[in-house]
Amino acid sequence: MGNVGFRIVGLKNPPRAFTLVELLVVIAIIGILVALLLPAVQAAREAARRSQCSNNLKQIGIGVLNYYANHQRFPAAGKDYPRGCCNSTITAHYSWLHKLLPYIEQQNVFDIVSGLEGSELDNANAELYATPISTYACPTRFGYRTENRLFVPIQRTDYAACNGMARCQDKEGNDRTINTMLDMSAIFMHPNLGVVRAAHVTDGLSNTLMISEKQIDPDGKSGLGDNEPYSNAGWDPDILRSAHKLPQQDNEHTLNPNSSYRFGSSHDSGIIAVLADGSVHLISYDINLHVFQNLCRRDDGNPLENF
Repeated sequence: MGNVGFRIVGLKNPPRAFTLVELLVVIAIIGILVALLLPAVQAAREAARRSQCSNNLKQIGIGVLNYYANHQRFPAAGKDYPRGCCNSTITAHYSWLHKLLPYIEQQNVFDIVSGLEGSELDNANAELYATPISTYACPTRFGYRTENRLFVPIQRTDYAACNGMARCQDKEGNDRTINTMLDMSAIFMHPNLGVVRAAHVTDGLSNTLMISEKQIDPDGKSGLGDNEPYSNAGWDPDILRSAHKLPQQDNEHTLNPNSSYRFGSSHDSGIIAVLADGSVHLISYDINLHVFQNLCRRDDGNPLENF
């Protein structure tokens, strides 16, 4: 039997590996594609977050209208009494956000302090203050925003009711505090000033701003106007903002106490607001100041231009 031989036939044209230059070109192309796609992805994510923020305000607006249907008045803003700022011992003086809880499917949270007084109320407040409400948080920001006060967590809100021109400037151009200028032309008023009904909104429900986003420090620092629990902040810029100045983006916040009392948001194009008829609108940062102020008052009688 003869020997069987094997012969390896070589490939005439063997495959060639990538050169370094070709590899770098491919990497550069991939980098360019990623750079082109990333803004689109980020824009799509922000659009989704803005849509959720609009939905939050829609639910809040529906809650206000359901509250009105049940009580035949708009909820009072909140009251500092009897302890002083931001710590009422009477649940009836808790914030408008607290009053809305049963109307945004949060009855169980509302009931945490219902009917309680004294030390029982103080103990229950710790649970109430720490309970996050997703409807009160704009997803473009940080989600639930927690402030630790003496090691006790409190949940803040991204939304504030409009109190008209309750923070204004004196003759010298200095800001007057929110407590010394109680505006009679807002939907959300101090309890001592009486109640507001639909008949009092003579400019029309569809022409009156009710609730919007509030300006905060973009780095999450609390500062004045963003350091109290949403449920029991009293008559305070944590839950109330005015039209004394135009709304601004959060990145224009200066941590100056006087800059914290305006509306604002983290969205690029403007603030999202719900009007007294429950409709939700995007209001540009470039809106004319007088138009914005007319929108924020319920009975000024001025014609409202497009906004």
